[in-house]
Amino acid sequence: MLVLITAFTMQPQKSPIAPEQTKKPAKTIEQPRNEEQVSRGTVNRSDYVLMAQVIEGEAAGEPFVGKVAVGAVIINRLESDEFPNDVRKIIYQTNAFEAVTNGQYKRTTSNDSFKAAEMAINGSDPTNGCVYYWNPKTATSKWVWQRPIMMQIGQHVFAK
Repeated sequence: MLVLITAFTMQPQKSPIAPEQTKKPAKTIEQPRNEEQVSRGTVNRSDYVLMAQVIEGEAAGEPFVGKVAVGAVIINRLESDEFPNDVRKIIYQTNAFEAVTNGQYKRTTSNDSFKAAEMAINGSDPTNGCVYYWNPKTATSKWVWQRPIMMQIGQHVFAK
């Protein structure tokens, strides 16, 4: 299944629900703030920066939604009992992220990667709960191919 995101405009319609009732309040990451609460753990400012770096290293050439999806996988792992409840421990798990293994996460981080990290922390999840992803053109692990693929975004497939 291929996820396709398109932009369109709609004429405003009157709604019986006030706009402030339809939006979840967004968490913001501010310099002095130390932690953002997620269900099993917390995301502090340095975790946010590390997430953005990993997103850049893993998805620099991907569409923006693919960047958000990589960030969502990190948050989904944070919320899963199958992974550590600490962003740094998730990211630095041996061979968990190729960009960490090969050093690509240390490249200059784009604004899009920071925005994608923030969106993932705030609950945006185009993967609908996936905890794995890989590029099917380059993946060699037999284990990862046993995971049920849920969708493809850009060059990555996402699985549960």
